[in-house]
Amino acid sequence: MVLSTLHYSLLAVVAILTFATVVASILGQMNPENKTLKNVMIIVRSWWLIVIVIGTAMALGKYALLALFFSISLLVLNEYLKRSLYGNGRRRLLFFILASTLVLQYVALVEKWDELFLFLIPIAALSVIPLVIILTHSISNLPLAFGVVVGLMLLNYYLSHIPALVFTQKILWDYDGQSMLAVLILIFFTECNDVFQFLSGKLFGRRKIVPHVSPNKTEMGFIGGILCTTIATAFGAPLILDITKMQGASLGLAIAIFGILGDLFFSAVKRHLQIKDFSQALPGHGGFIDRIDSLIFTAPIYFHLLTYIKRIP
Repeated sequence: MVLSTLHYSLLAVVAILTFATVVASILGQMNPENKTLKNVMIIVRSWWLIVIVIGTAMALGKYALLALFFSISLLVLNEYLKRSLYGNGRRRLLFFILASTLVLQYVALVEKWDELFLFLIPIAALSVIPLVIILTHSISNLPLAFGVVVGLMLLNYYLSHIPALVFTQKILWDYDGQSMLAVLILIFFTECNDVFQFLSGKLFGRRKIVPHVSPNKTEMGFIGGILCTTIATAFGAPLILDITKMQGASLGLAIAIFGILGDLFFSAVKRHLQIKDFSQALPGHGGFIDRIDSLIFTAPIYFHLLTYIKRIP
């Protein structure tokens, strides 16, 4: 039953993507100069990449999923540090220190040491600030030290809550494999939120909400993303997580709001760094951070909110 439920869920996602690909391709051929349709095709291609990679990891089991997000964390951490102002030598040393902390974080997951998982990186992040000041020999580098701490917290700590859905809190799940479906719901509706925002903004958006951070974000895109994601999750999540529609709506609302915050936060970072993308690792899509900026923020709130919901008698 478990495998069939997961398979049906993945097949449903593939069916939706296939339909979206066909429709977008037909409309793109009819309107080859339409920038909106070109952006839609980029989003659809991103979805295919995400579904293939994560779907394969899920099919291979929880350790493959853990290895996938450990690798993604290393990649995004490397991107983040490359965009900092540190020299190569310092950057390599910082990467080694932060990567070592990440290893301990994932060991805590495997060993089911929930307390260490929750507190290791926040405590380590506090230790990074004096370390950076010592390495750079100047208190004037304090803002950069805080920048490294933010990277450590967001990229390593926040993302690790995705495999944590599978490796911790076993009592939450009604049957083996349901935790994998919880991961699928998080990723699927986080991506849906990005699509709903984009389409709502293009169709109905007029008024910019934060033009100094992201000039393409509109009021209706923001509202449309929240409404559509909340409604979709209210009906979709209860099908496989054994929660009520109201609880599903609360998950959707959290995903929508924090997904938007993640998108805007990293847009602000790129504005500050005066870059368009964090890298060109994914041609046509930017870097790894550019593709998962929303997911970085939705993962921890989803983890803790779902933990609370599942513990309600």
